[in-house]
Amino acid sequence: EQRRALQHRAGQLLDARGHLEAAFDLFCQAQAWRAAEALILRQASWLLGQGRGETLRGWIVLLPPSCVEANAWLRYWLGVSLVQVDQIQARAQLEDAFDAFRISGDTVGQMRSISSIIDTYFFEWSHWRPLDRWIEALEPLMLASPTYPSGEIEFDIHCSMLIATLYRCPGHPLLKVCVERVASLLETDLDVNRKVVGATLLLTFCNLASRPDLAQHIVTIAEPLL
Repeated sequence: EQRRALQHRAGQLLDARGHLEAAFDLFCQAQAWRAAEALILRQASWLLGQGRGETLRGWIVLLPPSCVEANAWLRYWLGVSLVQVDQIQARAQLEDAFDAFRISGDTVGQMRSISSIIDTYFFEWSHWRPLDRWIEALEPLMLASPTYPSGEIEFDIHCSMLIATLYRCPGHPLLKVCVERVASLLETDLDVNRKVVGATLLLTFCNLASRPDLAQHIVTIAEPLL
């Protein structure tokens, strides 16, 4: 017990100094699962931004299954880490997370889960009909004028709805709203990778909707980033 307490404290010290993997390893050895969960949830977005989805998945699966089952955000991040490599498994985790967020009334969690589910169909590039359900689920949440935790999250959700409506329901009124909002957020202080993704999606829209005026504006913004 004393050894585990020391491992836990050593993990906290390493975590505070940015030695994340060593800290996580010590938390697991100490069976300090709450500390391990907190580290994952705090660093998940950063890990994915660094292209370290495999690391994130590895951390989550080291937790006791009961911890993952009890925490919708852990299931959400597990699903997001799988979006680019296994869309079917990603959707299974994300749909479970969505159901949990819906039951708890977590609007942001619902929107982020739907956004990532939409992304799985985009990466799969096989069929779009299942998006009808998720467009219908996301629409009222967006129209309720939610408070987004950050510009990045608002950007991601609008990008996903843009893609869903463009390919599945191009007459949807939210398509225009999403195009305008993504274009506006593109000129704010966002991560460069997000901006390039958003610009690519907007140029796809411009190509299909015959909007060379907007396309030229997007190119002007995107070229310096590249």
